[in-house]
Amino acid sequence: MKKLKLLLIACMVQMSLSAQNDVIIGKYRKFESKILGGEVTYLEHLPEGYEKSGKTYPVVFIMNGQNISQFANDAATLDNLSGDRVPDMILIGISNTGVADTYWSCPDDSGSVQGGKTFCTFLKDELIPEIEKIYRTNGYRIMAGQSNTGLFAMYNFLVYPEMFNAYVIASPMFGWCPDFFLNKTKSMLTDHPGIKKKLYISYGDLDYVQILNPIHDFAEALKKSPAGLEWKVELIGNASHVPSSTLNNGLLFFFSGAR
Repeated sequence: MKKLKLLLIACMVQMSLSAQNDVIIGKYRKFESKILGGEVTYLEHLPEGYEKSGKTYPVVFIMNGQNISQFANDAATLDNLSGDRVPDMILIGISNTGVADTYWSCPDDSGSVQGGKTFCTFLKDELIPEIEKIYRTNGYRIMAGQSNTGLFAMYNFLVYPEMFNAYVIASPMFGWCPDFFLNKTKSMLTDHPGIKKKLYISYGDLDYVQILNPIHDFAEALKKSPAGLEWKVELIGNASHVPSSTLNNGLLFFFSGAR
């Protein structure tokens, strides 16, 4: 009888576990891009209560959405901060695979940045309109990138600053073309005295030399920013390439007055 009771308890526990809903962090969507010449995939993560709220939301666009651990970390960050610390937000993870793996943002021998330019056009003319058509957005947009895509996010900020309100960048690979980005940074700050944007850049103390060597020059250049550009370059202790706390720290800097 005792063995039978234990068996019944085990069965009930298993049935209870089976009855639980699956844990889902996002949903895949696809669409055809004429600019990139093929199918593009992105992941969505919606704030709690989105279906019934009727509210509009800011959107965080993150590059490297195919990196599920990164996407899951960023989705959890939004969920943990939403409400009291930062507004509820929609998360869109762009899968930089296939035709979307064309965002390289260093100049070629002719001085052209064809990859970055084309991908910015794709964002402006196709992806952002697609997102604003499908979701209830309020026009506030954040771009997030990491490593090579962090370099792209910085290029977007410097060349097309009208596209996003704020930028969260982890370990941008400035070392691939440091002079180009340093010069672009200086000229952009001079050419846009009335700019009103927010920029957060993080890197780890154990990061690659391609970040550690040039990043101090960029921080020095940013010290001459117009008053309307709120910026922070933060060294994360005991962290390597692309610190996992980047989105958390960036959003707190933007919305909670964390300095």
